[in-house]
Amino acid sequence: MFKPLKSILHRPALRAASACLAMLGGAVQANAVEITAEYRASVDRNEFRNTTPSSGYCVDYGCEGDLFSISLPVTYDRTVKSGLPPIPQRWSLKTPGETTVNVVSDRGDTAPLKLQITHVAQQLREGGTPLEDTNNPAGHYSAGGGCSWVTGQIWEQAPSRAGFVWQVNDPRSPSLCYPTSTYADDQNDVTPFANDLSIGYKLILPRPHTMPTGTYYGSVTFSVGEVGDFSLGSNVTNLSTNSVTLNFTVTVHHELQVQFPANSESVLIEPVNGWQKWLDTGIPPTDIRGSLPFRLTTSGPFSVVMNCGEQGIGEACVMRNQRSSEPVNFGARLYPPKGLEVEGNPGVEAPWRDTLIHGKPLQYRTRGFMSSVLGKVEFYTSWTEAAKLAQSPGDKWVGLVTLVFDATI
Repeated sequence: MFKPLKSILHRPALRAASACLAMLGGAVQANAVEITAEYRASVDRNEFRNTTPSSGYCVDYGCEGDLFSISLPVTYDRTVKSGLPPIPQRWSLKTPGETTVNVVSDRGDTAPLKLQITHVAQQLREGGTPLEDTNNPAGHYSAGGGCSWVTGQIWEQAPSRAGFVWQVNDPRSPSLCYPTSTYADDQNDVTPFANDLSIGYKLILPRPHTMPTGTYYGSVTFSVGEVGDFSLGSNVTNLSTNSVTLNFTVTVHHELQVQFPANSESVLIEPVNGWQKWLDTGIPPTDIRGSLPFRLTTSGPFSVVMNCGEQGIGEACVMRNQRSSEPVNFGARLYPPKGLEVEGNPGVEAPWRDTLIHGKPLQYRTRGFMSSVLGKVEFYTSWTEAAKLAQSPGDKWVGLVTLVFDATI
């Protein structure tokens, strides 16, 4: 009696994506501030998570939601007039506009990171001249120009200490910001000491599933001065630094898991409607195939490669008659879960663009985090090869295939 065709396959191998990449070389700047973000598929799903230790006004006043702040190593004295003099003589600040930084991994992968400064905050206290609560420029309750007042505080202690938080109205292209209210009754020269400058910021990164696993580094340096990226206004003295560098570290940890059914080491290949028609009519089958289902969890780009135990013609693998060693070619196609897109071969129609070729990876990208979605690998023979099988009833045919799912790292 004729035995159904059987192709024995190794359980597909899985290489999970992991990376431990070294930081790019270079000395640490004295006036540098570190900003870090991380993506872990099992925790963060489709968004980066800011992992920078909080400092600045969020610590002093509290922040809600996804607001973050950092302190900048900038201190200075500035002489202005109390009250509401002409704007050039008021306390003022202007922040840098939206900046794009290309972060690079040591494997050479790049990604654009956009930085927006959304808030600016300061604390002012007595500096070169006596200062009181009423004439401290930080003691106000409204702001104008390119900012809106968020909150403020006056500490009832000597020397006078007051603070404020302004929201930058247009982070992409900010303009000069200044107080529009005051507790002072007159206009006199005062020289506050700005001992605490901090910013609120927003990081805009590509969707994490588009970035290969790895650790990315980049930096941007802003000038600080009377006229600079951070513009402080006129009559500035004792400025602690004329530049501030922000260093960025972005870490991407993708997840890749492939689950196959139990006892899936062997895949049975047979006619779609069974062997009965061939037994009844003697007409050899023209469509012989078998499938291997799997469940895929992934959050980023990956590849699938088929390695034949014995390579046949073109993209095919070979299985052999266990009695006569006669070869028959068979092929394989991947039916990926919905949400995956194959890279390359844009003019080739599905499912042929998902044809597995010995030793040649198929590259896939995902639209987002995918958890335990169903796909399959299908093995098949052409009608000419099927006719060869039908000429050897009762024989057993065996071929070997290894599938490797490999995260892009």
